[in-house]
Amino acid sequence: MQFNVHHILFNIIPTEFRWKFLLLNQWSDIIGSLEGKVHIKQIHEHVILLSVSHPCWAQELLMMSNMLKRKINKVIGCDTIKEIRFSYKSFVKHELKKKTPLHNNSLSDRQLSLLSSTMTNHETEALNTIQEPELQKILKKFYATCKRKQILSDIPT
Repeated sequence: MQFNVHHILFNIIPTEFRWKFLLLNQWSDIIGSLEGKVHIKQIHEHVILLSVSHPCWAQELLMMSNMLKRKINKVIGCDTIKEIRFSYKSFVKHELKKKTPLHNNSLSDRQLSLLSSTMTNHETEALNTIQEPELQKILKKFYATCKRKQILSDIPT
């Protein structure tokens, strides 16, 4: 029996984060021919920060931001994105930063084990259908990271 990795990921990701997965997965369809010029830099609650390859694109997209916001919300199936912000940053630097591991944000094996133990039976079964041990470990860490962020966001400051 063969499963689509996107389908398995979608079922493993906590429900409240699934819209982010849809957004990232459908980004090339949303942005179209501008895909090489615009990247998602950050998503925070109802705000999406887009990084553009040139300041002119930020200006152009700012004027089209309401249309882009509607298109994003239509694709993710809910009215989540309320604001779009833009930043200009050289993509060469962006790619270098992206490949640098974030040691402060990584999870220890103990933390991973504790957070992974909160998986539902359905999530565990979906994860166990993946034959590649390395991919299974990465997905488990991704799930645990999402859970950790969820827990941290629930703590009042």
